[in-house]
Amino acid sequence: MAADDPQAQLQGALLAVSFAYYDGFPRAISILKPVLPSFSDDFGVCASLAFAAWVARDSEVCEWASKRCIALKPKNLAGYLNLGMLMIWRSRFGEACAALSAGIENCPVHGDQLRFWLGLAQRRMHGKNLIEFEFDGLGFVFELATFNTHSIESAAHFVAGTLTEPDELRFVRGWIGHCDVIVEVGAAVGNHTLYFAKALKPKKLLVFDADPAAVRQIEKNASLNRSSLGDTEIVVRNAAIGAGSGRQVIFDRECEIVALDDHVHAKVDFLKIDVDGMELQVLEGAKALIVRDRPKIMIEVCAAALEGFLAFVSEHGYSIVHQIVRPGDTNYFVAPGG
Repeated sequence: MAADDPQAQLQGALLAVSFAYYDGFPRAISILKPVLPSFSDDFGVCASLAFAAWVARDSEVCEWASKRCIALKPKNLAGYLNLGMLMIWRSRFGEACAALSAGIENCPVHGDQLRFWLGLAQRRMHGKNLIEFEFDGLGFVFELATFNTHSIESAAHFVAGTLTEPDELRFVRGWIGHCDVIVEVGAAVGNHTLYFAKALKPKKLLVFDADPAAVRQIEKNASLNRSSLGDTEIVVRNAAIGAGSGRQVIFDRECEIVALDDHVHAKVDFLKIDVDGMELQVLEGAKALIVRDRPKIMIEVCAAALEGFLAFVSEHGYSIVHQIVRPGDTNYFVAPGG
């Protein structure tokens, strides 16, 4: 089909959502919204629009599409889940509890999945915003932030007594061991940051995140855990990492873009990248660092970037040591040498 064919554009938007290509969500919404009159009875279109709008913070569209999903398929969890997550983000925790509880009643086969989010909504509804728990033999304290998708996911895990991506974290602990300098690109609320600090005990942890709310939350959580971080220095910078310098609108805000090659001068032992679709740009702007320091790398790669990522790995003499597949993307662990 031609690139300007409305049907082709619709299919492209739906694929962007199904592959969790977050960078494409604003574009997907702009394509899906105008066709709603024709597809308001299409559960797939409404579910895709609800999820894309939730991630892109378009609350009005998300609420409409979620409620439409519930009306079309009251035994499907998608509408309840998106509506519950939306209400948690809006800090309307009572309504979140109502939506998720209705989902548990109507979709019992998915009850455990919905209870996972309900636990967070109930805790916040009762005004409890700090949580303490132990993971992998290490103690953690976190504030339960709910300002975007990543913070809500982390907070729900914390309430459940665990960190996000626990398998990845445990693998890193055995694979990396103690090291001096870690660079983390994309840190959400500091889930990985604090685990790396406590488990790997680096001298310095350089953290970059494009969301100013995330930067504030990382700093807050680091402060809450200060007494158990030893001598690790955590430096957090509000900037997106890319192939060069400039500015770019990411979802609803303009942010600074910098290249790691221009801003990291210490010898890096371990590089972690989680940037929702911008991973190839990050690698492009870190070529000199990677050639110079040969760090081990943990990187989340979306399906659309896989071919370019594998080419980069081969070109720079790295090999895949381990991988953990998740819906929409895969976490790869790569190291220099064959």
